[in-house]
Amino acid sequence: MRWSKKPVLPCRAMVPTCCLVNFTPDPLDWLLQLCVGDHDRSKTEFPWTIETKYYRALVNISIKQAGEVMASSSPAPWLAGMEAVMFYCDTSKATLARVEEVWSRIKEAAPAVCLLVVESASDQNLGPGEASRTEVMAWCLDHHFELVECDEGEEEEEVEEGEDEGIDEKLGRARVVEALKAHTWSNLQLLESGGGGTLQEDSSDEEGEVSDQVRSLMTAVDTGEEEDFGALFSQLASMREQSSNLQQQDRKAYAEQVAMAFYKAIGEASDDDEH
Repeated sequence: MRWSKKPVLPCRAMVPTCCLVNFTPDPLDWLLQLCVGDHDRSKTEFPWTIETKYYRALVNISIKQAGEVMASSSPAPWLAGMEAVMFYCDTSKATLARVEEVWSRIKEAAPAVCLLVVESASDQNLGPGEASRTEVMAWCLDHHFELVECDEGEEEEEVEEGEDEGIDEKLGRARVVEALKAHTWSNLQLLESGGGGTLQEDSSDEEGEVSDQVRSLMTAVDTGEEEDFGALFSQLASMREQSSNLQQQDRKAYAEQVAMAFYKAIGEASDDDEH
C-alpha cells in the first residue's frame, strides 16, 4: 500500500547549506568522499543528496578556508540557508583562537548542527603551544559544538551486517556524516515507510484501521497540520495498542512510521522555538 508521494527535490534557491570551514592546509577529501563520493577537487561547492531509510534531502556542501571567512567584509550572503557548520582544525592554541574569531563572524546564522573536528586531542604529552583536550572540549561546550576526534573508535569492530541492536552511534570520521544525517533539514522529504517497508494490503479490519491511522498521522505532520508534539504524544498509547495485533513485519513498519512522525514534529517544534 503506497501512501506517500514521491519526494520532489526543491530548486537550488531552497537548498540548505552545510558549510565546512577548513583551518588546515590539508584538503577535506576524506569527508567529501564519505558524503558525495568521487568529486572534482577544483570545486568548493558540492550538491549532496542525503537519503536514509526515512527521508531524502538535497544539501549544498560549501567548503571555505578559515582565512577566506576572516577576509570577507560581508559574509551574510553565504550565511543564508546555513543549517550545519563543521570546523576542521588542529589543536594548537593559535588555531583555537582563530576558531573563536571565525565563529564570531558566522554565529548569526545559528546553524543547528555545529561540529568541531580534529584528528586527535589529548591531555597528555602536550607540545609547545598545544591546547589540551580539556581546553578544546571546554570551548565546544561553551559554544554548543560537538567535538569529533577522527582517531576515536579506530579499533572498534564493525557491527556485523544484519545485526540490529538499536542505535549504533558512530565514532570518528563516520560520526561527522551521522550527525549531518541526523539533522532535520528544512527541505526534508519523507520516504514511504522507512525505505521500502510498507504495511501489507489489509487482511483485516484492524490492519485497515491501523493503516488509515498511519496515513492520517503522517499526512498531518508532513503538511504542518499536526505540529504539536504533545498532541502526538497523547496518541502514543493508542498507537501501541492498535499495532499489537499486526504481524511482525507490519508492526516494524508501523513503528518506523510513527517514529518518523515524532522525529519530524520535534524538528518543527525546535525550528519554531528558534524563531
